[in-house]
Amino acid sequence: MKKTVLILAAIIAILAFVGAKWAHDNLTVMLPGYPPVKNPVWLDQNWTAEQRNWFHHPNQGTQTFGIPYEWFMALEQPALSFTAPGLLSDPQYLDRYGFIPSGAGAHQPELPIGFAHGAPLRNAESTDKCRDDRVGIDLRRVSYGPLYLSRSYRAD
Repeated sequence: MKKTVLILAAIIAILAFVGAKWAHDNLTVMLPGYPPVKNPVWLDQNWTAEQRNWFHHPNQGTQTFGIPYEWFMALEQPALSFTAPGLLSDPQYLDRYGFIPSGAGAHQPELPIGFAHGAPLRNAESTDKCRDDRVGIDLRRVSYGPLYLSRSYRAD
């Protein structure tokens, strides 16, 4: 009886390992290699870092997603993994899709250029907040792109 249980457990373990390997090999989408931008050059516009940050993230029309900010910052990258795949909001991950990292200060989580942390929505019939603050995209997202020569140049 013990021998049968041991053999059955070994077979189940082997099948679980083979099934996990098959699922990883066939259900995981591998993204192509993408070299991250090193030391982008911001062209001089006579702006301070605070002015540039404000310009890249104004709260204008940011109700495009309807996703609470905390949710967006907690979403994981779409990957089938037994470990943590990384956050969707990771600047290096979003850079792969053309979202330009803004280089925000260390005191706040970084959102790409054109993404904004919107204010809470208000209930029109009362002064109560009816929704949490949201993340959204404004027009800067659709009108920005880096210029690559020997390095990445960015102008506001």
